[in-house]
Formats: sequence, structure tokens, C-alpha cells
Amino acid sequence: IAELGRRELMWYLWWRSEWRAGRRLSTDTSYLFVYAYELINPVETDKPETAAEALLKLWHAYRVEHPELDKYLPEWSGDILAAAGRVQAAFATWLNADIIHLLGHDVVNVLVDRHVRANTCDQIPVSIWLKLARYKPRPAFYSASNTDGSVDSIYLQALQAADRHQRQTTGASLTANANTRVAPAKKMLFRSPGLGSARATEYAFGDFPDYLSNAELSLLLSAVIQHAEN
Repeated sequence: IAELGRRELMWYLWWRSEWRAGRRLSTDTSYLFVYAYELINPVETDKPETAAEALLKLWHAYRVEHPELDKYLPEWSGDILAAAGRVQAAFATWLNADIIHLLGHDVVNVLVDRHVRANTCDQIPVSIWLKLARYKPRPAFYSASNTDGSVDSIYLQALQAADRHQRQTTGASLTANANTRVAPAKKMLFRSPGLGSARATEYAFGDFPDYLSNAELSLLLSAVIQHAEN
């Protein structure tokens, strides 16, 4: 707020008062980011859950008019919770927003390990399976055939069936592999588009198996996906 000129500040304060009252006014992206930073730092509220929910509400209200918000607000919502130690809630937020596959190598490894430990690999999203497989479907085929998500559904069903078969015959998931090395898992919280944030920091999840770097696992999952395509 300190960087806003007088007229800009007057508009921002007016917009914010209307937003707080439940009235959505069209405004520039920069003002939305100012409000987002007030939620992050925290100025608007000191309750992490409230701030995360408010950030998601802002994102849903303005994402069509300002699609660039997709790159930051849903991720920051989970970051607020992770910074407060609510890691499970952070992962739930990222999963609900369907962005977890975009959050980097370590976050994906942590998510996969949570499913492996809970024996719920059948709940791993297809976007994560594809990252584990390092598989890129043929662009022309994928764009033409997946407009309704049917190709993703076929991939997911094939991977889930293969994982069930593996667990029934060996007692372990497809992701269980002795060659998976363990490494520290971290995430940079509150990645910024340039406005600056006093909260920017690195969060350490701990040591987790590096599933994404496992070439043997990648080849196995790629074979399942390719079989499903044929």
C-alpha cells in the first residue's frame, strides 16, 4: 500500500471496502495482488485458515477476468497453511485447485509418499502419474481426443488397475521401488510476480523418496500408459 499514489490508494481502499461488503468491482490486477499480499503478510487477518479461504475466494471471483491469478493465488493459499504448519490442509488446497503437478519436484514426491504410506495410490491424480512416468502423449492425438478428459480417464484407469494388480500380487504399490533414493524435500513459499513479500521463505518437508527421479519407475509407468493408448 505504501507504494500506491494518492489516487491509487483511494481507489484501492474503496475497492477493498466494497469487497469486504460482498460486492465485486472490476479492477486492475495490481490491486488484487495488493490485497493478496495483505492476506499473506498478514494484515487482513492473522488466522491462516481464514486467509487461505479468502485468497481462494478472491481467485474464484476474478480468475476469468484476470487469468494470470491462476499462477499464484491457489498456490499461495496452500502456502499460507504450510507456513503455519497445516501441511495436510495445504495439500488438500493444492489438490482441490488441481495445481499440485505444477508445484515442483519435491511437492509431488511428498504427495506420492503420503499416498504410498496410506495405501491410497488409487487416489493419485492422473496429472501426477504422468509426471512420474515423464510421459508426454502425442500432441495431435492428445489435443484431439482429450477435449472431454476421456484420454486422461483411460490413462488413470489403466494405472489404477496396474497398481491394484501389483499390490495384490506383491503386496506393494507400483511406486515401491528399492532404487528410489531418499532426499530432502523443500518448497519455496509465496513465489512472487515482483511485488515483493516479507513472507517469502523456503519450507522443508523433511526427507522423502525421490520418486520423480526413479528411471525404473518411469519406464514401468510409461509402459502401462502406452499399452492403454493402443
